[in-house]
Amino acid sequence: MNKFNKIGFLAEVDEFFKKLLWEKCSEELELCTDFNQVAQKLQYEISINNTSAKEIISASLFARVLQSYQAALLVAFKGMNYQVEVSIRCFLEPLFPLVAISRNRDFHIKILEASEIDRKKVFGKLINYKTRNKQYDEELERFKKLKSEIESNIKENNLKSLSVYDCAKHAGLLDFYETLYSCTSTTLHSKVASLEEHLVLDVKNKKILALKNEPEINGLNDSLVTLANCMGLAIQSVCEIFKLTEPNEIKDLANRLRDFRKYDA
Repeated sequence: MNKFNKIGFLAEVDEFFKKLLWEKCSEELELCTDFNQVAQKLQYEISINNTSAKEIISASLFARVLQSYQAALLVAFKGMNYQVEVSIRCFLEPLFPLVAISRNRDFHIKILEASEIDRKKVFGKLINYKTRNKQYDEELERFKKLKSEIESNIKENNLKSLSVYDCAKHAGLLDFYETLYSCTSTTLHSKVASLEEHLVLDVKNKKILALKNEPEINGLNDSLVTLANCMGLAIQSVCEIFKLTEPNEIKDLANRLRDFRKYDA
């Protein structure tokens, strides 16, 4: 039994797969790692005004974007295609509001106001949990009081919720939402259409021959180019919000990214 058969993706990537990965995806991987270096450096060049909610939220969103991007690359190097898709989905969640802030002066206020709606939901679930398990104690009463106070604040200030769709719309990225976000959500939520991809069928697609759960390269190229494209948007947004000059490398990276699009076309 080889190491992968014993512990799966926790095993070190074997040399054969490494060689195959770089043969098939070298240009895409290099593009992504170059974008990562630019983003990582940019993160430490941001000077945050401690009194600016806009800047605090934006910098935090960029940190989350960068971490999700790096997570996607880590699993890509192991050939974990489905987890790359899941990471892209996680990447888009902070990307949409980050871009929206860069394109709408007061969008951060909508984010702050919507956080009260989220807090109300959290306390509602905690109350349900404790009630369902008959935990009638002081903590339950405290949760009820806090939820009531939040509800009063929401009503008094007419606060509104903010969905991922809303963020994508304000970011001008509805095309991303209705294609990329929706497709990767299918993988994240393990819908039947996604689960079927684990099955190896006979030529008539009637008999299951095996369960597929090994390193995979097919489709990885497109995912990597998508990641690079999205990181480019994140970098542009941060530079716009914090009034930073775009890094010198961005023009070259954008040209390389454009070449991939021409090739796909």
